[in-house]
Amino acid sequence: MNSRATAFDYWKEVRALAQEALGFIRDGMEESEAVDNAVDGNQWVIYTGMARKVIEYSPNDCAYFDDFGSVEVSNWGELFSCAADWAMRADVMEAMQTARDEEE
Repeated sequence: MNSRATAFDYWKEVRALAQEALGFIRDGMEESEAVDNAVDGNQWVIYTGMARKVIEYSPNDCAYFDDFGSVEVSNWGELFSCAADWAMRADVMEAMQTARDEEE
């Protein structure tokens, strides 16, 4: 875990994951599955300190709650990771769309 990770580092990772997901799609994978494969297990969502930074940096910090309303967790770390996971997925999907628009 990089405790000094910055917003620049986060958005660089988001863009890289978007490219990875687009590659999965070109190989025939469905978009939601491609995003799942790209984001699942990423250090930005599994480590509490970094997950807190995702929530700080992402404009989609409420994506989980917008989709599902509430979450049942047993500790703060789970809450941060859950919120960060969905925020990062939304950020990656937006970065994918930006990459597609730039290709046109």
